[in-house]
Amino acid sequence: MKQQQKSFDRFRAEYNFERPHEALGQKTPSQLYKHSTRIFPNRIPEIRYPDHFEIRKVDDGCFYWKNQRYFITKSLAGERIGFEPVEDGLWRIYFSFVTIGYFDERIRKVTRTLKV
Repeated sequence: MKQQQKSFDRFRAEYNFERPHEALGQKTPSQLYKHSTRIFPNRIPEIRYPDHFEIRKVDDGCFYWKNQRYFITKSLAGERIGFEPVEDGLWRIYFSFVTIGYFDERIRKVTRTLKV
């Protein structure tokens, strides 16, 4: 593994600092690289949903609705999702501002529109 890492390090140094690239006007990537000035937070702020949404926390891929457990996706475990009423018994499910599915409480079914 150490030998593989050494080989990769040599390749990376040559690729980024020594070898000119035709697509970059015969310059190296290191000559054109600019450090981003954008500051990223250490912790992502909690997602806020509008007041008319119902909020549920996803535990191991599922949320609870009226003491029933429904699967949505494991990738959102620990996150809060929002339910916006569409019509009587039908809800649009959001993660942040992205629609990830619909929940029909009349037939007790989740329909995912986005694989997350």
